[in-house]
Amino acid sequence: MMVQETVLIIGASRGIGLGLAKLYAADPRYQVHATSRSLYNGELSGVDGVTVHQLEVTDPEHIGALAEYFSSRSLDVLVHNAGVGKGTDKDTMMRVNVDAPFQVVEPLLPAVARSERPRIGIVSSQLGSREKFGGGETPSDTYGESKCLLNDRFRETEPDWRGQGIARGGVHPGW
Repeated sequence: MMVQETVLIIGASRGIGLGLAKLYAADPRYQVHATSRSLYNGELSGVDGVTVHQLEVTDPEHIGALAEYFSSRSLDVLVHNAGVGKGTDKDTMMRVNVDAPFQVVEPLLPAVARSERPRIGIVSSQLGSREKFGGGETPSDTYGESKCLLNDRFRETEPDWRGQGIARGGVHPGW
């Protein structure tokens, strides 16, 4: 009997997250969990093989409920994809794009640590690159700044995850 790995995709209601949920769900090696602000997200809810969890990434009660669900489970792959883009006020953008990934991942770390092959991916953007778009400085637009600060937080947190034996990466999905 094949042992399935458990995957959790944070922010899977559309775009990259939804695509990842569909991709993993199509492969019988994975048991797929995905989050959306609404449990009744039409397209995500219709993907066979995906367990949908409601999660507003800035809501401590939602985060706590998700962590409780995984409190006695192993989580092999955790992808944090949730974020907001242009047209969002700066305060919300910073809370969602910079703070929330770590506020969501932190209480899930025990579940990740129980895995034999633990992996965490944080989806960022090349628009947060100081070298590419900031001339060595933090990019001046709010979205670029939020992704730059996300990258900084990842670099600060990554050694702790590495010390726990967790494979980890910050990724730019490309265009």
